[in-house]
Amino acid sequence: MSYAWPNGARLALSLVVNVEEGAEFNVTDGDRGPDPVDELGIVLKKPVRNHGNESNYAYGINEGAPRVLGLLARYDMPATFTAAAVALERAPQVAAGIVAGEHEVCAHGYRWAHQLGMPEEREREEVSRTIGELQAEVARQRQQLDLYRGVVTGGSPATASVAIRRLQLAPSARPGGHLLRIALARTGRPEREVAGTVKVDIEGSRNGRQLRLGLQETTSARAAQLTYRFLYFENLEVEIALPAGFRPERVLVEVRPAERGAAPVTRTLLWAIDGSATTDDQGG
Repeated sequence: MSYAWPNGARLALSLVVNVEEGAEFNVTDGDRGPDPVDELGIVLKKPVRNHGNESNYAYGINEGAPRVLGLLARYDMPATFTAAAVALERAPQVAAGIVAGEHEVCAHGYRWAHQLGMPEEREREEVSRTIGELQAEVARQRQQLDLYRGVVTGGSPATASVAIRRLQLAPSARPGGHLLRIALARTGRPEREVAGTVKVDIEGSRNGRQLRLGLQETTSARAAQLTYRFLYFENLEVEIALPAGFRPERVLVEVRPAERGAAPVTRTLLWAIDGSATTDDQGG
């Protein structure tokens, strides 16, 4: 059944699906007690597991999620999944369905917890950790999907691509220095070497002005980009020295394969409040 709005008007509809199950408080995770019962706010007096509540959440993941994803696929409707990072970590099958359906993922906290009342520094850390973990889980599932597609299609050069398997930022031995580690891996069948370049930019601010710095401005080598060539995987590492007064916010990484028809791969890594952040992709 179709419906036409008066005067040819159109309706913009945003579909949002919450994924929180598995990220709630639970004594098995070392929490002081279980989460309140649903939206009723009823809290058990003793710090014991609430199996009824847990089974309710498990039903949503095991039965509800496949039905929702199936309906979205049936009617070809994209949605935004506001997900707690721990929820997708513990339900990778849901993350896989979100990636396969090309839906959008929105950060809904690391766990199902209230940020109200948190100190600003801790809240910033929670946001950075949440986005990093969600990026890692989505990248894991996307790599698995690309690998499957590569095997099915025979891994032809036109569909071959490179995945960013690990993106890590940590303080180096040099005072004020930072090590950026990038692990690249093949997707599809490794029939021949892949090669290309990696462009790295650091976004931040200095004296209230937004800036984007490249490798030439942040490394002693003054290289404009990194290069790679491998059959299975390759680990890249570069030491970064930030200019005085520069406050980093995020690292932008773009892998540009040299193969004709291969699309670039991009990842964003938030620079945490303590100067380090990690998104870790352990996909096969």
